[in-house]
Amino acid sequence: MSSIRPLNATPGTGAAADSPRLASLLWLVAFLLVAFNLRAPIIALGPMMRSLMDGLSISANVASLLTTIPILCFACISPLAPWLAARLGMDRSIGLALLTLALGVALRGVDSLSWVLLGTMLMGAGIACGNVYMPSFIKRNWPDRVGRMMGFYTVTMGVGATLAAATSVPLMQMTSSWQTPMWLWAAVATLALLVWLIGLWKMPTPAAAVPPRASLGGMLKSPLAWALTLFMGCQSTSFYTIQAWLSQVVTSEGATAAEAGVMLSVINLVTIPASFVVPMLATRLRSQSLLALIITLLIAAGTLGVMLSPLHGQLLWAVLLGVGQGASVSLAFTCMLLRSREVHHSALLSSMSQSIGYLLAATGPVLFGWLHELSGHWQWSMTLLIVLLVVQGVAGLICGRQRFVELHD
Repeated sequence: MSSIRPLNATPGTGAAADSPRLASLLWLVAFLLVAFNLRAPIIALGPMMRSLMDGLSISANVASLLTTIPILCFACISPLAPWLAARLGMDRSIGLALLTLALGVALRGVDSLSWVLLGTMLMGAGIACGNVYMPSFIKRNWPDRVGRMMGFYTVTMGVGATLAAATSVPLMQMTSSWQTPMWLWAAVATLALLVWLIGLWKMPTPAAAVPPRASLGGMLKSPLAWALTLFMGCQSTSFYTIQAWLSQVVTSEGATAAEAGVMLSVINLVTIPASFVVPMLATRLRSQSLLALIITLLIAAGTLGVMLSPLHGQLLWAVLLGVGQGASVSLAFTCMLLRSREVHHSALLSSMSQSIGYLLAATGPVLFGWLHELSGHWQWSMTLLIVLLVVQGVAGLICGRQRFVELHD
């Protein structure tokens, strides 16, 4: 790994000037710890939701806010992230995001609904900023290793989410408290913050941040940016809808709860290798359009399989969905870097695509459930996913072309 120096840093000052390899390793560890915390705190609560509802004496409707608020935070806070980075600098902004995340996760472990809701909002805000900053951090610090580092980034997020899902219930059972896993993940986020602060101290002193001329308004005028935003939004909607409703779809058709659980486990497991390989493959291609289309067709095949044959071929449908969804999210993040000329442009593109994309993702599961209630069957709901995948495929063909986003003031 080559030495890493922030592009906005003043060379020759600080301890890192004497030990570039140590500084490089330190930033790599800090980077991976940040990625590890960007999904795990959200996933950790899901398996314990029933215990949390009983502990706080809340209804299912109130509890659903704890899963919806973070996604809404992604949509609302992401547009503000580039503004903050332009004033504080990217590295300090990531540190602030980690502090907000750690505090939010800790508050989610307090035995009070008000504090849990506040903690959920803070956690969502911290993760939203982290989601925007980390692709740009990759482009700035590893411009010649974008594919590999994006692979490490998405895999580390997946590993964190998998560990959170696997350990939450055992930890809760060991301590007889749903709060313990929350405090554990707050400690993990605090560890990431401490390592990040050490990185800021060891690295050269950042120069004063100068607000760039390019703005989010200019990004909103770019057709290419909108194509990538649609690709990101459709894949996010498909992912969160499948995660929320797949079990109910297959069990209502006669599958057991155990079979539904295996399907979800397989989906989440196979996303990890797919999300690692695709960024490296994408950066070796002149155009990512065909890759985007193939990935979308994999998700469509798995979705049609669940729609037409929910009781047969479940493992195949799960593998197709997992590979497609893992590949699509990593390709979306990679295209944010490949389609932008400058680091700040990639932050703006990430902000736009994630804010609008996660807004779609927040409404997708609700609309899916509403169509089921309206029709009394799942065909309309599953058809909605197919329509979204058609849009995703077309958007992928457009945003995969080898060109850059052009910003206009």
